[in-house]
Amino acid sequence: MLPEGIVMWQGLHEPSMELLRVTRHGDITQVESSFAGVYEGAPLQAGYTVELNAHGGIQSVRWGDRWLARRDGRWYLGYLPLGADFDLCCTIDIRQTPFTNTLAIKELELAVGETKTIWVIFLYLNGGGFVPQQQQYTRLSERRYRFDNLDGGFVADIEVDANDFVVDYPELFQQVYPLSLHHE
Repeated sequence: MLPEGIVMWQGLHEPSMELLRVTRHGDITQVESSFAGVYEGAPLQAGYTVELNAHGGIQSVRWGDRWLARRDGRWYLGYLPLGADFDLCCTIDIRQTPFTNTLAIKELELAVGETKTIWVIFLYLNGGGFVPQQQQYTRLSERRYRFDNLDGGFVADIEVDANDFVVDYPELFQQVYPLSLHHE
C-alpha cells in the first residue's frame, strides 16, 4: 500500500516537474498528479488521477478527458470494454512520469534476481491515446530494478525508496521531494 503524502520529481532529459499527492478514502487510494514541462520540444501541462483498490490494483485512471477502468479482469474506456489486446494488461505506464514504475514494481512483487514480463497500457498525456505494450522488470537488488521496454528497446536501471517510489531514473527523472537519503 502506498503511504499518504507528496512526492515530486524533476525531469532530467527535458525540463519538467511533477507533483504527486497520495490520499486514502476508505479502501481506495487516490493518486493525483500535476505535470508541467517540455515534452518532445513543446510545452505540456497535464495531470492524471489513479484510483487503487485495497490490494493496490488499479481501479481507474483519468487523464485529460479520458477514463479507463478495470473491472472483473477487463479494461474499459468509460463504460465500453476494450479489445482482447488489453485483457493481459495488469497496470499502466505513462512516459512523462516515473510513478507508473512504482505501480508495476508493486504489482510484480519480485524477489532479488527475479525477472517477469508484463503487459501494460501505455498512456500518452499529450493527445490522450493509449496502446498495449510489453515490458520486463528484473529486481537487481533490494532497491534497484532493471526496466526493459520490450516493444521499443529502451532499458534503464532505476533506484527506488523504501515505498518503491523512484528516486533515480538515470537521465530521465530524479526525486526532489521528499529527499531520500538511501543510495546503493
